[in-house]
Amino acid sequence: MMAFKGHAPAPAAAAERRDPAVMREHFRLLREALLAWAEDRTRPEGMPVWQAFQDGAVAALIEARQRFPDGNVLIVSSGGPIAAIVAAALNAPPATAVELNLRIRNSSLTEFAATPRRHQLISFNGLPHLDTNPDPTLITYA
Repeated sequence: MMAFKGHAPAPAAAAERRDPAVMREHFRLLREALLAWAEDRTRPEGMPVWQAFQDGAVAALIEARQRFPDGNVLIVSSGGPIAAIVAAALNAPPATAVELNLRIRNSSLTEFAATPRRHQLISFNGLPHLDTNPDPTLITYA
């Protein structure tokens, strides 16, 4: 996770990650920083403005849809682009994208159905590949 200089904490050290209070504070600050970026109240060095980021993520999905109009496509990404694309598909505000991003589980699947002109959300944040595994420690975030 990229830390926003002056806006969000650097990732917690391994020992600190065991402390729930430290992790709650870390994610509270991260949420605030991401929201400030998404609402164009801050411009972290080296990052595009939110709208350009979201537009780029959506453009990648559109390109995949155009390149493979008759088949299934697997796109592997981190939570930020996934949340941006889902928020765009739902016509949701940037704050929704931030909340979606912070809830995405590691290795989760998000599905879209595509037509020649648009994509529609089918499922979000699913873990069907872990459904038969009773070990809850395999379900992780960030």
